[in-house]
Amino acid sequence: MKKKLLIGIPVLLLLALVVWAFMPSPLDVEAAVAREGRFERVVEEDGKTRLRDRYVVSMPLAGRVQRLTLR
Repeated sequence: MKKKLLIGIPVLLLLALVVWAFMPSPLDVEAAVAREGRFERVVEEDGKTRLRDRYVVSMPLAGRVQRLTLR
């Protein structure tokens, strides 16, 4: 029992040292105090859409569908 204890404690200490050595270091962060207020940011951009695949959508009823304008 005493022999296992004399071998086990150094092995556990060595294992703990290896784990501690390979742990990633913490990242530096900047902290600030939050305060209540208005936050407003506007982004305006123009772009084009391109279709990857075209699909034909049909149904068994006669009629017309008006084009929808997206904003």
